[in-house]
Amino acid sequence: MEVGTHCAFETCRRLDFLPFQCPGCAGRFCLEHRFPDSHDCSKWEETKKTVSREERRRTDLALPCSLKECRATELVPVVCAECSLHFCFPHRHPDDHECAAKRARVAAEMAARRPAAVGKAVKAPRKKGKRFSPQVMLMKMKMKAAGNAGLPATSRVYLALAVLPLTGEGKARRHLCLWFDHEWTVGRVLD
Repeated sequence: MEVGTHCAFETCRRLDFLPFQCPGCAGRFCLEHRFPDSHDCSKWEETKKTVSREERRRTDLALPCSLKECRATELVPVVCAECSLHFCFPHRHPDDHECAAKRARVAAEMAARRPAAVGKAVKAPRKKGKRFSPQVMLMKMKMKAAGNAGLPATSRVYLALAVLPLTGEGKARRHLCLWFDHEWTVGRVLD
């Protein structure tokens, strides 16, 4: 198994693990002979006269900035999340290109927040019970929990228990928050 490539320059033939390819003759050369002038490339003059395929491909792929005053192009698509138009890097943010879609969205949000017209009844939004994120609920449970104080916090498993009332005592239920050692079996926790 041969690793690397030998330099194509006749007098060098150095083994190079990261060879350079000449755009003129397509030969693989070492760092010292990578330029067409340094290895006396025979096809370099012909290549300089014509535009290479790679350069044509780059100009075909260039995406112009959608801002009317800007003439910049980008090789990678830079799309505004609001209006889905292509922009150059300096104009990529909605505030930089005065995004019409963002202005329309903000105006719609402002209109939705304004109270209804005079003379119409305005309904107050219904308040629902507070809902907390799971992280907040876990934090509150840990604050109320009780257990063996000698148990390190890294070894604790927290349980929230809903204690149902016995028959005839009403419908209220109590919540108990406890912690146990994470190595205990379920039977030992229930005891």
